Amino acid sequence: MKSTISPITAAAGLFVIAIITQSLVGCALRLVPDSGRTILLSNDGRTLYVANPDSGSVSVLDVATRSKLAEIPVGKTPRTLSLSPDESRLLVACQESNHVAVVDTTMLRVHQLIPVSPEPYGVVTGIRGTLLT
Repeated sequence: MKSTISPITAAAGLFVIAIITQSLVGCALRLVPDSGRTILLSNDGRTLYVANPDSGSVSVLDVATRSKLAEIPVGKTPRTLSLSPDESRLLVACQESNHVAVVDTTMLRVHQLIPVSPEPYGVVTGIRGTLLT
């Protein structure tokens, strides 16, 4: 049976745990700010996105090498992450900035800021790529 890999963050850094076997697969210390809360793994399992509400950024991590590829400023208090169906865009709900940041996942930079209602906390994308906040 294939293990499902689940990355989690804690004060000491990033930990990767195999859910089925409940074993620690790897650990990378201090790759993300201490209060990084929301994380998202790409479908191929190679890239991990971490929302960092304390620094107003999203960290992009390479899972295989356990290294940080980028830390992208997105706005105040990023909370929730969602990838477009083709994974070309990462959507980030920025609670205190009242916008959703659209990050180009190839260029690793903000492509667009979409104003939304006050204090967005969650964001998801529909099957056809529609934005829901």
